[in-house]
Amino acid sequence: MLLGARALQGAFGALLAPTVLGLLTATFTDLGERAKAFGIFGAIASSGGAVGLILGGFLTEYLNWRWMFFVNIPFAVVAALGAHFVIREPAADGNRAALDIPGVVLTSLGLVSLVYGFTRAESDGWSDPVTLVLLAAAVLLLLMFVIFEARTEAVPLENSSLHVMPRLCTR
Repeated sequence: MLLGARALQGAFGALLAPTVLGLLTATFTDLGERAKAFGIFGAIASSGGAVGLILGGFLTEYLNWRWMFFVNIPFAVVAALGAHFVIREPAADGNRAALDIPGVVLTSLGLVSLVYGFTRAESDGWSDPVTLVLLAAAVLLLLMFVIFEARTEAVPLENSSLHVMPRLCTR
């Protein structure tokens, strides 16, 4: 149960990263403000790893290892309150793109397979059949994602984190 809970915690954390990047891109339309927002996001995300290790060690040493599962609750409450008070639905102008369910599924499964494949490689080795299948699935799913996004009529991700990359297709 402990391993399953940690796996779910990591999987949902991995699913949040592309969402945050898309939200930052959509919220900050001015290039200067967007650069500041991405800089702040990068600083917080990179410092989170170091702070997480120190906080995890502190909680394990002085409280109990079970407290590591509760440490995310204050951050989630602050994020939920911030989202409620700061994020607003954009005005309906008729140009809203449809929800990209196939793109979301392909990219999410591809990234989960990639992360889990790397995790398995560390513990079971690069030649382990499960590791190889996971990494091959990640490559296939992410390639399918790129092909799908290049062929779709409206590219929903062109206004998200892919905005800073060259366009996947031309119109």
